[in-house]
Amino acid sequence: MRLGLCCIFREAPIKFRTTTATAIKKLARNEGRKKLADLCATNAAALMEALQFCSANGIGCFRVNSQILPLKTHPDVGYNVRELPGGRQIIEQFRACGKFAEKAGLRTTFHPDQFVVLNRRSRMSSRSRSRKLNIRQKSPSGSGPMSSLSMPVGPTAIRRRP
Repeated sequence: MRLGLCCIFREAPIKFRTTTATAIKKLARNEGRKKLADLCATNAAALMEALQFCSANGIGCFRVNSQILPLKTHPDVGYNVRELPGGRQIIEQFRACGKFAEKAGLRTTFHPDQFVVLNRRSRMSSRSRSRKLNIRQKSPSGSGPMSSLSMPVGPTAIRRRP
């Protein structure tokens, strides 16, 4: 049996950071990109710490937070990591996480946020869902620490017969 750890640490000083689109929109474009780059780099470092913690404590799986790259798929403030200040270094940080996970024999999973539900019917929801699910394929880790994907499926598309 392989025990896994979810993306939140209660006692270990490992923290993943995020922001809101509203906060980024209030900044000048360059400042917003710089803040996003800082958050991505901080989260890459936190991911490495999380993977090292799991390895050191006999935990064989880690679930990566959906906001590891904050707002990456947002329709107004989304971004390509390569285009952020220091983007290449951020990508290298994530690649190092993937290599560490592979070498340590850690399985990692990715869980999109709670608003990504496969069976929602709206077209807008479908486009947004596709963007968010594609982040896994375009993960900057390259060798990908993401080895599987967990998806919530809600009852919204179930038709009740009278």
